[in-house]
Amino acid sequence: MEIYLGAASAICPLGNSLEEIFEMMASGKTGIKSQPNAFGLGKEEFLGIIPESLISHKESTKLRGMICTSIQETLNGLQNQTIIESAETRVILCTTKGEIDKLESERAEPAQLYHLSTFLQEKYKLAHQPSIISSACVSGLLGVINAARLIHSGAAKHVLVIGADLVTKFTLSGFISFYATATTASKPYDKSRDGINLGEAAASAVLSSDKSIFVSPLGKYLGGASANDANHISGPSRTGEGLYRSINKALEQSKLSSSEIDFISAHGTATAFNDEMEAIAFDRLEMNQVPLNS
Repeated sequence: MEIYLGAASAICPLGNSLEEIFEMMASGKTGIKSQPNAFGLGKEEFLGIIPESLISHKESTKLRGMICTSIQETLNGLQNQTIIESAETRVILCTTKGEIDKLESERAEPAQLYHLSTFLQEKYKLAHQPSIISSACVSGLLGVINAARLIHSGAAKHVLVIGADLVTKFTLSGFISFYATATTASKPYDKSRDGINLGEAAASAVLSSDKSIFVSPLGKYLGGASANDANHISGPSRTGEGLYRSINKALEQSKLSSSEIDFISAHGTATAFNDEMEAIAFDRLEMNQVPLNS
């Protein structure tokens, strides 16, 4: 069975459409800006914060507005937008912390992830309650992989995958406690890298076994895999074992060799161990000459 991907969109500090974001990136623009005393934590941090002016759909919270802005642009890429209400359609929401900012002004319960799932089902009249994947930085990619699995298994014909996260005091203070944030705009894979810049974004895309639903299909899903290196709660395997295994499995599913890969969209946190681990894994796979981004 062939699986097609289309009707995609995103919102980030650089813009609220794929075309605008790509144009800004190609011209060398950055959404990372200095935030003195960020979130009242007493440190200057370099963060990517989405201005409210870019959020076209205003909802009760910023994250919901970001998600709905992305979804509407994605639905514009479908021949028939009501397909999202079909019983053949599933929705997967991928987020690390969701509306974790609610912890700062309310009790803990409103920050529970299932509230976002319920919100989406009611707003878009979904036949099924959206599934939620919360697996840190790999959440979005796991959403795409699980969408393909749902289609392959016959549990769905179409899947809308959404990824979204905020920068909040809670998340930023956690990264600061790890001494993981950069002293300027981060420099992934650079010898002088010293940490990550946190940012916020929402993105969505539709996977389907029927390419006729798209105004313009963007590509095919060929394969995907994940693997746990079981190394440490926050530190990656120094040999890149988990990444090495998952890439091997994805290549096997896709019936591709590492020499056929033209581009890698890597994690690239600009932290000392992560970038080294990824570089080692790519080298083990003889992919160290393939262009990549963070």
